[in-house]
Amino acid sequence: MAFTKYARSMSTLAKAPSVTIQRRGNIGMNAAAHRALGAPEAVELWFDADTRRVGITPCELTAEHAYKMRPLGKSGSSWIITAGSFTEHNKINTDVARRYQTSLEGEMLVIDVSVGGTEIVSNAHRTKIGTDGTTFKNEGPLL
Repeated sequence: MAFTKYARSMSTLAKAPSVTIQRRGNIGMNAAAHRALGAPEAVELWFDADTRRVGITPCELTAEHAYKMRPLGKSGSSWIITAGSFTEHNKINTDVARRYQTSLEGEMLVIDVSVGGTEIVSNAHRTKIGTDGTTFKNEGPLL
């Protein structure tokens, strides 16, 4: 079997579209979710209170209720929407960050927040295991 060079972009392209609702209510999405929306500059946010589903549709930045999509980092592999007021208004739980799988319904990316999603723990707050087998909580960098 021959070696094949691994290109970082290969793993990003293979990922399923997913969205993370962060602790402050911001909505992050991976590149696959951004591409599924057509790589828009802005989106509109929708909410179905009966089914507890969030909808995201592409729009022009000049639309009345547009939320600007901001890339995180230089690679374009993650995007963020500042949506704290949206999540608060719709009583979406943001006690912990949660990642959700998405579905595409027409041009709307849909997130079902009635299901728990996968809890996301940052590296700064993970429990670490020392070389002697003891565990400790990572409290971030020492100053």
